[in-house]
Amino acid sequence: GWLDEGWTVYHDNGGAGVAPLDFTDPAVTLRPSNLWIRATSLNAYGDGSRFFEGLAGQIGVPSLQSLMRQFWARELGQPSTTVRVEEYLVARSGEPRVVDAFHRFAYGLPDSVPAADLWIKDNPADAGGEPSAGRFWDSPDLWIRNTDDDGTTHQQLEHGQDNYFYARIRNRSTNRTARHAVVTFAAKPWAGTEFTYPGDWLPAIAAVAAFDIGPGEERIVKARWPRKLIPPTGTHVCWLAAVLSRGDSPAAGQHTWESNALAQKNLTVVDLAPDSRWTLPFVTGAWLGGRRRPLYLELVRPSNQEKLEAMLVQRSGHAFDPSATIPVRGELVPSIVVAPRPIPGLPLDLDAPEGDSPPARVTLPDAVGLEFPPGARSSLRMSASRAGQLALGLTIRVPADAAPGAVLDFDLLARDGKGGRIIGGLAVQVRVVAAVPQDQRLKVRERLHSVDA
Repeated sequence: GWLDEGWTVYHDNGGAGVAPLDFTDPAVTLRPSNLWIRATSLNAYGDGSRFFEGLAGQIGVPSLQSLMRQFWARELGQPSTTVRVEEYLVARSGEPRVVDAFHRFAYGLPDSVPAADLWIKDNPADAGGEPSAGRFWDSPDLWIRNTDDDGTTHQQLEHGQDNYFYARIRNRSTNRTARHAVVTFAAKPWAGTEFTYPGDWLPAIAAVAAFDIGPGEERIVKARWPRKLIPPTGTHVCWLAAVLSRGDSPAAGQHTWESNALAQKNLTVVDLAPDSRWTLPFVTGAWLGGRRRPLYLELVRPSNQEKLEAMLVQRSGHAFDPSATIPVRGELVPSIVVAPRPIPGLPLDLDAPEGDSPPARVTLPDAVGLEFPPGARSSLRMSASRAGQLALGLTIRVPADAAPGAVLDFDLLARDGKGGRIIGGLAVQVRVVAAVPQDQRLKVRERLHSVDA
């Protein structure tokens, strides 16, 4: 009930007021926690208008006006709430301080000192410590569902329909309740080996608020991923989630493993036939931070597949440098020198799984490739002509004797060139399927192209 009054008074006063919020001021309740209260707060006019002046100070007047207009258009003709306004503004503005504003000056909640420690697991063994250890690029606390069914297992993204983000957030504190938090969900339409907060997490596709998470409690939250925001078929998506709360949000510049409030699921699942080759395009090198340094990429092969063929590919004109020593598990070992070999016109996504729409084909003209040496874990070093993000491909060949139904799990790690520390990673799961005869595959492709047309 306070929203229309506060917003109207804000516009009666010109609709362009800006007044930074002072968090030493007493908390203000505009939206009571007791949802059975049916009366509009008497302070909705003055405090409501000042609240919007404070939001304008955080995200700017043009942005506030535009986002509120978009929110009104989206919610027109249906009941809405203060919480939905907060979720929309946090996701679309990309400003995490909006959570602080709603916490203290809309919900009237006190600050907890110290704040409750909310976190998301990076891997099954993660206990919430910072920095985390182990595989932080495939969080068990993040999953996608194709329908709003409250399932708890991860599903592959379904294109052409709404999907749903899910996250399990945990309160690590033993004696403090998290009164209010917002979980944001973002998706990068590419596989990548490292991400940095806030630029890769915010703005977000969706956000969801949660209240009163007790000490040691877990809470599953979900948010709709609208069909129109889902990338096209064939895109290799990485999901990112962040927990934002008053007094306990990630710091700028942090990576997933450095903050227990950040999580990612950088997992690509693909169905491939025996003796087939497939390439995953990915980006890496963002961690260089403007400095020119060598980049180390380590492949972790499936168990008992030490000789499985794998290759790192990129466009010609970049400098592969496999001749230096390579850190593996913190130790320096001599590298195996493998000369780059040209791969003219290598397509990225050679085969679409049967029944799936043909993905957009991307070709690396005059590509070159470096074979990963045999071994359960093997590394390659490369240097870039300039610092910054690099576009590469990981090519995998499924063994000819792989049995249909087998599952091959790969990890590609990015290591710091100085200390061998893992600073990023991505996971690939290959599900071996029976080979489809060439004539049948062509018929499937023709049919799918006709459907698309």
